Amino acid sequence: MPPGRTRGPRRRKQTRTVPFLAGLGTGVALIFVCVLAYLLLGRPPVAATDRPALWEPLLTTLPLRQRVHAEAKAPPFAASEEGFEHGARLYHVHCAQCHGVPGQVSALGLQMAPRAQQFFSTRNRHATAEPAGEIFWKTAYGIRHSGMPAYNHVLGNTELWQVSLLLHAANTSLPDPVSAILLQGSAPPQPTLVVP
Repeated sequence: MPPGRTRGPRRRKQTRTVPFLAGLGTGVALIFVCVLAYLLLGRPPVAATDRPALWEPLLTTLPLRQRVHAEAKAPPFAASEEGFEHGARLYHVHCAQCHGVPGQVSALGLQMAPRAQQFFSTRNRHATAEPAGEIFWKTAYGIRHSGMPAYNHVLGNTELWQVSLLLHAANTSLPDPVSAILLQGSAPPQPTLVVP
């Protein structure tokens, strides 16, 4: 066989690879163009009042849940009434505007996208199921694209743990002084409006 020629099966394999790679490249480019056209010409959900896109929970909730679960730590001290009182003062100043107080949800928090968790709502049993370490992580580091800021540069670790332990116990019977601190300066609870 002359030196410049290749055998038949090898040549066929090369001729099959080129169209496959060209098709793959064309498919990737087409997907990119379609996504770009959707973003520029379509109406992606960007307003807080828009319904979330189908992929949003997948892109935000799953990675957040995995990271928080992996990095959450156990509280360095046990919950106590004194710790709840300190946590309630901090919560009243930094958190109540979005997350509500006992017997009163936050109108502002309910208008956020995603909605701010209402820790003291009787409908929210998620807070007590969530470990204090996960609440600490979310409070300390915040959550992107949710309106939840990072408080690790505003509050110290002890203060963050006090708030986290309070929120972990939010749907339990809190001592009266703690409830009084949480309700300090807030309007009396209004009846809940149920919209069908």
